[in-house]
Amino acid sequence: MGSITPNARIRLRDPTPADLPIMADIHFNAFGTNVMGKLLSPGGVTEAQKQRFAAQLYPPPEPTIENGEVIFKVAELFPEGVSDDAAPGEVIAWAKWELYRHPRTEEQWNVEVPFQTLESLGEGSNPEVHNAFLRALHIKRRDLAKGDPVLILKILCTAPSRQRLGAGWSLITWGTALADQLGISTQLEASPPGYPLYKKAGYQPVGKHDLEVIKTYGGVREEGESFGENSVDDLGPLAEGTYRTAIMSRPAQLKAI
Repeated sequence: MGSITPNARIRLRDPTPADLPIMADIHFNAFGTNVMGKLLSPGGVTEAQKQRFAAQLYPPPEPTIENGEVIFKVAELFPEGVSDDAAPGEVIAWAKWELYRHPRTEEQWNVEVPFQTLESLGEGSNPEVHNAFLRALHIKRRDLAKGDPVLILKILCTAPSRQRLGAGWSLITWGTALADQLGISTQLEASPPGYPLYKKAGYQPVGKHDLEVIKTYGGVREEGESFGENSVDDLGPLAEGTYRTAIMSRPAQLKAI
């Protein structure tokens, strides 16, 4: 039985190996059309990238002090009028978290973040952009969290054709409810489109990663595309041609007894 959400047509459940291809498709369809997605996969996403990405997702590795406990949830959309999980649902969104339940020493949390290569990412990837963007973000977020207990939302993606149905919000609030239950904070890295949604969920900016993408990497800004201007009031000026990712944190919300 999946977790019931505010939209009765959406249920959350653990993924299975059979979900991996659609999870990879949703991820690359959700992120592949913005400036960073195009720079990360300059020739378009290849099947090799999808297969490598899916293979690294599941099964999750065994929990360790250094790498935490990996948690996945998928959001399924069910037809109108279906009141239980007997009928098949359509996977339309998913999320990945890393959970650190206990404090860690600096030796345990301040570990080297490996550089990615074409071999590790899959044919069609741009390792230089990957390391300047995603690896650098990982390091900044790590240095802010240090060794405190924390739940980190690593990935949240919704199929573009299934947005605004509440799947992403259901996944966000599932994670915040878990963090509140454990009495720990949550952290994430917010793209410009996701920034307002995460603020609505109680996250506040605690850092940023600004990457010059037009002059340095030849990125092209589509008409109407946000590079992070919606965070200027919170995080300061944004230089022309620079793409901003906000690092955000939400403290545990302790309920009064």
